[in-house]
Amino acid sequence: MGWILNALLEEVLDDPTKNTKEHLSDLAKSLDLLPDDALRTLGERGKEKKDKKEEEEVDKLREKHNVRK
Repeated sequence: MGWILNALLEEVLDDPTKNTKEHLSDLAKSLDLLPDDALRTLGERGKEKKDKKEEEEVDKLREKHNVRK
């Protein structure tokens, strides 16, 4: 389930207009049909993208508030 959620998150990070119940539900159903190794790859890629985006946002906040790492 976690891999599917990370893959869905990547989809929305790439294109926020896809953040609809219908689209994500259909995509989750199709992802559930994938073999575990393919799903794991997609999930890990989504997690990496999420982590990168979070790090970028934290860096922006640090810069805005003059906070050093």
